[in-house]
Amino acid sequence: MSVSFRVRHAGGTSAIDAGDAFVFKPNEPHELLNNGNEDPVYYVVADNPVGESCYYPDSNKWEVKQLRSWVRRGPSTTPVGRP
Repeated sequence: MSVSFRVRHAGGTSAIDAGDAFVFKPNEPHELLNNGNEDPVYYVVADNPVGESCYYPDSNKWEVKQLRSWVRRGPSTTPVGRP
């Protein structure tokens, strides 16, 4: 990681600095947030099995990996194709 940024998780948000590492279990919601004006450089190690899905509560969308498409249960203000 070349710049500092934050991670949003179920317990709130936490600062992340160069050299930090963290783990999220399957189905734990999280989001990386860039506070600076430079693009961060980071590594992601993940096992995303076929058929996995996730829910984006801010936009009320589900991502179903097996279908490679977005599924929306109700109206949303974000454009289709973005979480």
